[in-house]
Amino acid sequence: MADVYYIVAFVSGSAWHILPFFLVSIVLGAAVNVWDGAQQRLQGILGTHPLKTILVASLLGTLSPFCSCGVVPVVAGMLSAGIPIAPVLAFWIASPLMDPETFVITYAELGWSFAIGRTISAFGLGCIAGVIGLRFKREEHLKSVVFTPQNEVCCGNACDARVGKGTQFVQHVQKLSLYLGKWLLLAFVSEALIVRYIPSPWIAQLLGTENSLAIPIAAVVGIPLYINTFSAVPIIAGLLAKGMAPGAALTFLVAGPATSIPAMIAVTAVSKRRLFMTYVAISLLGSMVIGYLFQLSFDML
Repeated sequence: MADVYYIVAFVSGSAWHILPFFLVSIVLGAAVNVWDGAQQRLQGILGTHPLKTILVASLLGTLSPFCSCGVVPVVAGMLSAGIPIAPVLAFWIASPLMDPETFVITYAELGWSFAIGRTISAFGLGCIAGVIGLRFKREEHLKSVVFTPQNEVCCGNACDARVGKGTQFVQHVQKLSLYLGKWLLLAFVSEALIVRYIPSPWIAQLLGTENSLAIPIAAVVGIPLYINTFSAVPIIAGLLAKGMAPGAALTFLVAGPATSIPAMIAVTAVSKRRLFMTYVAISLLGSMVIGYLFQLSFDML
């Protein structure tokens, strides 16, 4: 019974702490989702010269509200509209890694260093992906895609342009609240279980600063275990409290959204093998480099 009380108290305290940030993230996410013609404007901005649009695509990806499942149909729409692969790949990599909601939640749970580090990571990986994407010829490495953006469902949020903006905003607030709330609740329970039952020496040995393979392990572990960008944050908070290295934590947060099994299954819907392997390699190797740099900055402080 004591364990149950502990978990309930832990989850309640965590939920109360994050509630203001949760509400802000919901409002931001809903506002961005009801913005007129977001996907069409992206296509217009990114459909010009690849060399000049990689930075813009990476920035837009970092700011966009699309998760690892929602970004795939958006990417499909861009590709079917004839947008060059370089800016599309930049947007594709950056978008699942960061958005306004994720930034707020990351700051609330992990602090400024992780929130800023995660944002820089998303933008940087997007730029790298875009440069690599210049080597691809779209016709040789992509399947044909037929996509109507207005009829898609983005991460559980129906995009219905037939209703008024006020109604859409309220609908998005409701759906985002339910979607994020259930995952965060599950995440807080997971964090409580981690803190309560997983021995600190075990975490420190596997993912701590003394293990030279902690960062690669964190990148690979995200493939089967990563849930989503929101619920991963409280879980990482629990692991950090147990001795997880900061570099390994950021690696998990960066690699997980792009290389989780559901995300990679979705990626195969719009890419052939070479592009798929490039996507995975950029996500995994890039996240590990970022993790080592982040850990080095912590060690130097």
